[in-house]
Amino acid sequence: MLVHFYEVRNCTFETFKGGPVLFAPGDIDYDILMKRGFRRNKEERWFRPVNTAEYRYIVYSAQFGDVIIDERTVMYGDMPAPYGQPLQDNTPNILCFVSVGLMALGFPVSALGTVLLGGLFFLAALILMIIVRVRYPENQFGRILCIIYIVLAVIAIVLTIAAAIILAIICNQLMADCESCCNNMPG
Repeated sequence: MLVHFYEVRNCTFETFKGGPVLFAPGDIDYDILMKRGFRRNKEERWFRPVNTAEYRYIVYSAQFGDVIIDERTVMYGDMPAPYGQPLQDNTPNILCFVSVGLMALGFPVSALGTVLLGGLFFLAALILMIIVRVRYPENQFGRILCIIYIVLAVIAIVLTIAAAIILAIICNQLMADCESCCNNMPG
């Protein structure tokens, strides 16, 4: 089967090192091959690994004859942009950075202001992280941020329980001291 990949026409769709690739014919200009993400193997053949979306498109389109991948294919949403033409959505990373900023602001606001106001910052940070995890589950930054927030929550719970226990011990000791003081008063 032949695949016409932008200016690189008459590519062959084959398997190389266990993955699907496009092999370019030998008469294509070096600069065009580099621009379109092709690289050279040990046998001096130019190849380009095929991602999952491209693979699906090629396999589906092959039943209708030669496959053409060009600007129109990408523009009409049939395929993502190839290497060298990223169409990346930075929304999850931006949301993660805002979440980290809100979490970082929550600590000084809690210390200098009120715990309630700091808690709102923490809550907003958690909500943004949850939005990223639900809408962009493949985002690595969101995944790591979720793990960090879970660890911070566990630490906060442990410290809260420890503080409550220490406060109960102190109150119990103060009550005992007060009772002994009252019993030892003359009169």
